[in-house]
Amino acid sequence: MKLLQILGPQLELLVNKGQPNLHAIYDALCQEKLVSQQELQELRVTFALDSDPMPKGSLDTAVRGLIRDVSSRVLGKRKFEDIDAVTVNKIPVSCDIFEKLRNGRWLNDDIINLAMNISDKPSFVKHGYSVPLDEVGKTRTTKPIEKPLAAWARRIDRLRKQARDIFGDTIHPVYFCPLNHNNNHFTLLEVNDREKVIRHYDSMADQTITEGRFTLTRVAQLVEEEFADLGYAYSEAPTPQQTDGWSCGIRVVWNFTRLSNGLPIGGWDAVLEPERMIMELVEGLRACVETNAMGKYTEDPSESSSDSENRSKKARNLSPPGHPQRKTSRKATNRDSR
Repeated sequence: MKLLQILGPQLELLVNKGQPNLHAIYDALCQEKLVSQQELQELRVTFALDSDPMPKGSLDTAVRGLIRDVSSRVLGKRKFEDIDAVTVNKIPVSCDIFEKLRNGRWLNDDIINLAMNISDKPSFVKHGYSVPLDEVGKTRTTKPIEKPLAAWARRIDRLRKQARDIFGDTIHPVYFCPLNHNNNHFTLLEVNDREKVIRHYDSMADQTITEGRFTLTRVAQLVEEEFADLGYAYSEAPTPQQTDGWSCGIRVVWNFTRLSNGLPIGGWDAVLEPERMIMELVEGLRACVETNAMGKYTEDPSESSSDSENRSKKARNLSPPGHPQRKTSRKATNRDSR
């Protein structure tokens, strides 16, 4: 009976909000002495929350294991070099990306595209390579790109027509695309033909947005330019906020994976541990090694999986490992250039 009293409210949370409060369950189990301290600790480790910190050093250990597997099992050598490359689901990537999976490292366009590609998702979910909103000059100065979403809008139109030709009106796709702001911040844009809405997910949203006050954002204006004819409602969707200067990329991947499968991502105040998000990606890449979805690539690793993406990457200056970070204080961040 005590267990039912504990689980009852949590079942309501699961139905209404998509997830229970596991911490409350653990505290109640301990208070009612239904489990021992050892059993409780095992539960906390086995069913950790997205907000729980990772055990110290566990991510680095996992990354080292991934690098070892890629070197020995895919490339057949003791240790790969940065000039080595592999293919994952036929997407060529340079092996130097695996070092960027360590905690606190900024993920670039290539890693985000790869992570979205290998994630589990329904067939009606489509995604594209990130779209830069700004051009970066030789001195790291930026200027807005004119109509940056135009090419992606045309691609969506082609995919929509293909789906209509094959499935008629029975399948309505959902399209996701990362947006690259000033070459130092990623957000996620969703065009949803199923719900007839367009949503923008920003892990460093302005305070006016998180507080529910109306603000016409730059992305809202760009969406109006390219998608006004659809008549879809636009919103700055509630998105868990980051407090660091590096985790925007992995948050884009995490949000995409869950939204693609109809899972909640949490609201503005939700606290998430980015190290756990990266661990999911590392485990996914190790699964690619195990299932032979990753193979050796013998040509130019800078080539993309499509001509349009290749042109996109050559047209911009992607960030080196010493990528500038956004300020961690949300109040101190200058967003005027966005």
